[in-house]
Amino acid sequence: MVWSPVAARGDVRKWRLHACGCARTHFPPRAAKKWLAFLDLAERYADGEITAEEFTQAQAPFHRGRRPRLTGVSGDFDLALRDSENLATTWRDLVIAANRSYEPGDHQYDLVLPRFRVLTDLIGPGPLPEFDPSWRTSTAVALAQGMYDSRDFGAMPILADALQDAGCGDAVIVRHCQDTGQLHVRGCWVVDLVLGRPQGPPVKKKRSRRRRTT
Repeated sequence: MVWSPVAARGDVRKWRLHACGCARTHFPPRAAKKWLAFLDLAERYADGEITAEEFTQAQAPFHRGRRPRLTGVSGDFDLALRDSENLATTWRDLVIAANRSYEPGDHQYDLVLPRFRVLTDLIGPGPLPEFDPSWRTSTAVALAQGMYDSRDFGAMPILADALQDAGCGDAVIVRHCQDTGQLHVRGCWVVDLVLGRPQGPPVKKKRSRRRRTT
């Protein structure tokens, strides 16, 4: 299990959703429900539904009081709570620079594996399969949007059927939807493809040099 190649394909939105996804996956049953409301807020910010200023104002009450203790991922609430583009990219770059690999039996393997599972659902394989816009039928979009909004991904196998009915024969996409053991969180790469959401780091545009005229 190697972090770096997967992490390098993520953008700030994916890393923000990664923090939220890890926190949700390990949310303590007895923790105050207000923290779920906070994660809703952080996810809306990740998706650009609220501005940085609105996020800062709305998150202020959450800075007070004790945050839930999460086994192995306690930093995820901190990351989401104090989120900024700089913090998200710094975390990503540290993971890439570390170039760490983990094998079963390593003392940190069980600690890192849950984070890695969330990240791979968000980032997907490299490179991602090409997605034909004709597969984005009203049925497929409705299923994907419903799962994204509810955070209930039980309909992933049904989404696979809808994509195949639309002509999708990509085995990687279909397998990801049909795998009942696969973890899914908001930002899942297949759901994002169906919804037309951006994937991966933005491509930097080259600046054109203007020739000076004499």
